[in-house]
This record gives sequence, structure tokens and C-alpha cells, in this order.
Amino acid sequence: QHNYAAPPSTKVDYPSSKRAKLESNGRVLKQISNNRRCSSPRSSDSEENDKRRTHNVLERQRRNELKLSFFALRDQIPEVASNEKAPKVVILKKATEYVISMQEDERRLLREH
Repeated sequence: QHNYAAPPSTKVDYPSSKRAKLESNGRVLKQISNNRRCSSPRSSDSEENDKRRTHNVLERQRRNELKLSFFALRDQIPEVASNEKAPKVVILKKATEYVISMQEDERRLLREH
């Protein structure tokens, strides 16, 4: 099972025949040493888990803020205000139409006075 929230792996997994050839040339060993962290594997795993948890919390907050912003926008647009299940793309399109309509009304009113 893939964890899509996890950062991509930096480990390159070569087939065994190619790995043996590359190791004899020292290329893989150099790459492995460049990818290793200074800290112990346990603390590194713990740090990675903490970072992932923090990232997940921040991402969840971002999504909630975005959702609430869409609700607030939806509620200002008469054509979709009563539709609690309005898709985001519909909210954006109707909001654009509404703003254009309001701008046209404003221009018309300014010309009349």
C-alpha cells in the first residue's frame, strides 16, 4: 500500500546484476553515502514521522480554510447560495458572472447620473 502523503524515496533500487557492477565501480556507494543522514536511523525515522505529522496537520488546516472560503463565497452569490452541494467550479464560474454583472450595473448607474 502506497502512502501518498509520504515524501518520495531517494533510494535507487537497482536490479542485483546491475547493482553488483555499479558497486564495483563505487558509484552506488558514493550515492548511498550522499543520501545518508548524520543522525541515527531511529531519530531520523522519528524526525521524519514528526515532520510528516506536522505537514499533514498543516495541510488539513489549509484544506479546511479553503473549504470555508468556498462556502463564504458561495453564500454571497445569489444563484448558488441555496445550493449547499454546489461544486467548486460552479461557485467560481457563478462568482465571476456575478462580479461582471455587478460591474455592468455599476457602469450603467454611473452613466445615468
